[in-house]
Amino acid sequence: MRRILMLTNMYPSKKYPHYGTFVKNTEDILTSIGFSVDTIKISKHDNKIIRLFAYILFCLKYFFKAFKNYDYVYIHYISHSSIPVVMFYKLFPKKNIILNVHGNDIIADRGLDFKNRGRSVKALKICSKVIVPSSYFKEVLIKNYEIDENKIYIFPSGGIDTNIFDIELSKEDAKDKVKLNKDKKYIGMVSRIERDKGYDTLVKAFNMLSETYKDYDLLIIGTGDEDKYLDSLIDELNIKERVVRVPFVTQKKLVEYYKAMDLFVLPTKRRSESLSLVGLEAFASHTLSVICTMYGPKEYANSKNSICYNSDSEEDLCEAIDKALKLNEEDKNTLIEKAYKQSLKYDKSKMSDILKDIFI
Repeated sequence: MRRILMLTNMYPSKKYPHYGTFVKNTEDILTSIGFSVDTIKISKHDNKIIRLFAYILFCLKYFFKAFKNYDYVYIHYISHSSIPVVMFYKLFPKKNIILNVHGNDIIADRGLDFKNRGRSVKALKICSKVIVPSSYFKEVLIKNYEIDENKIYIFPSGGIDTNIFDIELSKEDAKDKVKLNKDKKYIGMVSRIERDKGYDTLVKAFNMLSETYKDYDLLIIGTGDEDKYLDSLIDELNIKERVVRVPFVTQKKLVEYYKAMDLFVLPTKRRSESLSLVGLEAFASHTLSVICTMYGPKEYANSKNSICYNSDSEEDLCEAIDKALKLNEEDKNTLIEKAYKQSLKYDKSKMSDILKDIFI
C-alpha cells in the first residue's frame, strides 16, 4: 500500500464545515482507492494567537513525520503548507513532492498575497508534479511561473458528490426546512464574504432590480473578513428587509438552501478563483444559475447551461439576472437539465481515475 503524507492549512471543522471541504473530499478519494493517507492539518481559527500556535505545531508534526518513509508528500495551498517542507528539504529531500494549488497561493488578489507568491515559487522549484483545479490555472502556471506543462495535472478539487445535491425536494418544502418565507422567491449566493468574491456586485445589482421584482429577496450564505462592509452596504442601500444572511452551514443543510433558491448567482470577480465548486453544487441541485465567467467558473459554465456574463459590472450582472428571471419555463428547464449533466462530469466518483494517474 502506497503511503501519502498530506499537509494542508485548509480543513473543515465544526465551526467552519464548508472550509476546505475539497481537501477532505480529496483525502477521502485517495483512501477509497487504496492509498494510506496521513494528514497534518490546520482548521480555520479566528484568534491570531491560536493560529500561530497551530501553525508551529503543524511544522513540528511535519518534522517528526518526515523521518518516516512516505511515497509522496502531498501539499494543499502551497504558499503556507509547503513552508516546513521547504525549510527541511535539505534534511529530507523527498523525491515525490506533489503540490496542489488553489487560488491566491499563486495569484495575488491583494498586496499581502505577493508574499504567498514568493513562498510558492520556492515550493514549485522542488516539486515533481503540480495539481491545478482548472485549465485556467494551468495556463497561469505555464505563463507566470514557467512550469513544464508535462508536470501539471488538472484535478477539479475533489469534485462534488452529486448524490448529496440531487435529491427530491420541492422549493416550498426546502423553504420550510430552512425557515424562509414561502411567499417570497429568492436570489441566492454561497461564498466567503471577502474581497472580489462579488457579494457587493450582487447586492448592488439586486438593489437595481428590487423595485421591478418585489416578490424576490436576496439570500446570502457565508461569512468572512468583509462582513461589516457587507452589512453597511445593505444598510446604505436601505434593503435590509429584503436580504437574508446565513452563516456557513453543513453540506446537508446547504442542499436545502440551494433547493430553496429560485436563482443561484456566482458573481466572483476574483482572479484567483480557480474553479468554484459552489457553481457545480448549484448545477447538481437543479437550480437555475447566473455565473460570472471571467476566471475559473468558465471551466464548466457556458451559455448552454447557465446565464453567463463576463465582467465585474453590477449593470452587467443586473442584466444577466433580469434575463434569467424572464426565461420561459421551457428554456429555463433546458438550462437546468444541461447544467445538471455538466455537474455529473465532476462527480466525486469520476475523480479516482484522475488521482490514480497522478499518484503513480
